[in-house]
Amino acid sequence: NWKISKSSSVFGSISFAFSAQLLVWIEYNTLSFALAVFPLFLLLLDKFKASKKILYLGGISLVIAYIIFAGYHQFLYYFTFFGLIYIGLMSFGKSKPFAGLFNGALYLMFVFFGLCLAAVVLIPGIESLNLSIRSLDKAAEVNSVLFLPWQNLITSLIPDFYGNPAT
Repeated sequence: NWKISKSSSVFGSISFAFSAQLLVWIEYNTLSFALAVFPLFLLLLDKFKASKKILYLGGISLVIAYIIFAGYHQFLYYFTFFGLIYIGLMSFGKSKPFAGLFNGALYLMFVFFGLCLAAVVLIPGIESLNLSIRSLDKAAEVNSVLFLPWQNLITSLIPDFYGNPAT
């Protein structure tokens, strides 16, 4: 879609496949499977930008559902945020100032459709979370242990900021 040469495409795909992020997390598989659809996500956004066909946003719904099925939900936030930024930038400076808002709302609607597709995993997961021992664990309650305390928020962006427990 960007009319780049075959050698550039091969170089980019090899660089992506052997990037530090994928090589470090390859043993867990969930991150690799979730991140493998990022080039498809970019292609669908770019095709939507070029043609304004809703079909490509439907593909984004499938990508969002796949990310949830892959088991690494953190990328859902990254993909959604990146898509909004991309849609905003592609409409920047256009003659229709509200086209970006409309496209952004349309994009978010299809992200929601992707969440609806993944409801077969999300609803039992939420129920399991509500029935987990966390609500009964007195040690966690006394010490105010949360899933992600505010002082560890940096680890949502840089997982090994405080070190890796395996090393």
